[in-house]
Amino acid sequence: MKLAKNNKVSFVELPGTDLHKYLLTKRKGATPVELTGITTMMKRMNLSAGYGHIAHDVLARAASRGTAIHEMFQSWEKEGTTNTTIVYDWECENGSHGREAEDLSAMLGKYSKLSAEHFKYVAVEYLISDNESVASMIDFVSEVDENTVDLIDYKSSSTLDKKGLSWQLSFYKYLFERQNKGIKVRNLYGVHCHDAKGLKLVSVPFMGEEAVEGALNTFRQYGEAELEQPTLPATLTMGELLPDYPGLPVALETKRQLQDAIKKIDAEFAEALDALKVKMREGHITEVAVPGGKYVFTEEHSSLRFDQKKFQAAHPEEYDKYCSESIVASSIKFYPTK
Repeated sequence: MKLAKNNKVSFVELPGTDLHKYLLTKRKGATPVELTGITTMMKRMNLSAGYGHIAHDVLARAASRGTAIHEMFQSWEKEGTTNTTIVYDWECENGSHGREAEDLSAMLGKYSKLSAEHFKYVAVEYLISDNESVASMIDFVSEVDENTVDLIDYKSSSTLDKKGLSWQLSFYKYLFERQNKGIKVRNLYGVHCHDAKGLKLVSVPFMGEEAVEGALNTFRQYGEAELEQPTLPATLTMGELLPDYPGLPVALETKRQLQDAIKKIDAEFAEALDALKVKMREGHITEVAVPGGKYVFTEEHSSLRFDQKKFQAAHPEEYDKYCSESIVASSIKFYPTK
């Protein structure tokens, strides 16, 4: 299988760091334009878990270790062999440098078995972009058949942000299929690899074309500069009310658009489940296996519940005897314009 190469975008690593840039050259001789990485875009749009509460040194060490694990797995997929002792360096907040070495032979042993069962090498660090605003590297592309692939991302964090992973790989699928006409993405996988014992393959769902396009269009419309200094209209000038949160108006608008798209997907999904329920009832089927779990059919039946209003009307004194006063916290709620 041969994948299309993006000749307009280049990946540039910054020497001595784990940082990098994506540079778009629209035409020969033109000044390159820096694009935003998918994971950076997701952080700005609140589509992935935040780590602002974690100490700088801990994050720096984790990022460097994660890069080393990525490189070990990618070397294994590409070459069939690799060094299982990784060395990772990071810069501490006080300016000093940390360094550790770690034997990951047990982790690689478990990963190699998983890979042999599920993957077939096509490419690692595969560059994708919309050639307009965003770009990224897919950790690993695995062949299913000559016209189909699976996309894999390695996650070495202690806990797995499945929702963030689903969004990330959904962006990857969307851009990959537009860059490779005729090749479809079947499954989206994360390899959670914090340690050997917990290493596992996790399947996540595609968020849907409409949701992905909505997120990308929102980002393209407002861009990084607008996220820092938003110009979205607000009823009470939110910028003045919350000067420490300049990206909030854009984040809220993005959330609203995505929620609308997800509601539409949920409605379509509900229709499919209703049809499945009918088929299971007619066929006397109790379980249907699907990737990641199963659907279990339960026939209509009666159940008992406590009717609080009915009890209060019939026994007001008893009801008052068991009532206790509590403080309801203040809240804020968004009401969309009709």
